Amino acid sequence: MRHSLLRAHPLLCGEGEGRRPRQSSQSLAEGAGKEPGAQAQGKEKYQLSMDVSGFSPAELMVRLDGRKLTVMGKHEKKTESEAGVCSREYREIRRETLLPEDVNMQDVLCSLSQDGQLCIEAPHLALPAAEGRAVPISVCPGVKAGEGNLATEGKEPGSSEMETGGESQGTSPRDS
Repeated sequence: MRHSLLRAHPLLCGEGEGRRPRQSSQSLAEGAGKEPGAQAQGKEKYQLSMDVSGFSPAELMVRLDGRKLTVMGKHEKKTESEAGVCSREYREIRRETLLPEDVNMQDVLCSLSQDGQLCIEAPHLALPAAEGRAVPISVCPGVKAGEGNLATEGKEPGSSEMETGGESQGTSPRDS
């Protein structure tokens, strides 16, 4: 009996011919905190790609809610052999990620390659061109070069000619 169980063990674990071994719950939990797929952020666009091989385009759905991008897929396959053996395969995928704030949510594109790579692209928002402008130069009497770069630096508030419009607010010895 034990010998039969040992021979069946690889089949039960999915390690039989052409199958990948199952992931343990520990390895699944370790991968849960990681971002899905490969992400790249270039100057012109943000890209995200993930492996969804085994899913047809009809079995996949990509949804965008605000900045949250969700990829969902469900695959179900039932087969029955001539000997009357039924098998059922069921796979489901759900991945979520937040898109950066600086991408154009209206122009998000999604494509599926022949090898099962789902590629999502979002162009960066175009920043308005900064207009050139003249910066006025103020003349500060009594300030020597290297003493400071602001007219009011090191002075009490209200004591500068620039702040008071050239008039002194305090009392002078002449007023006494």
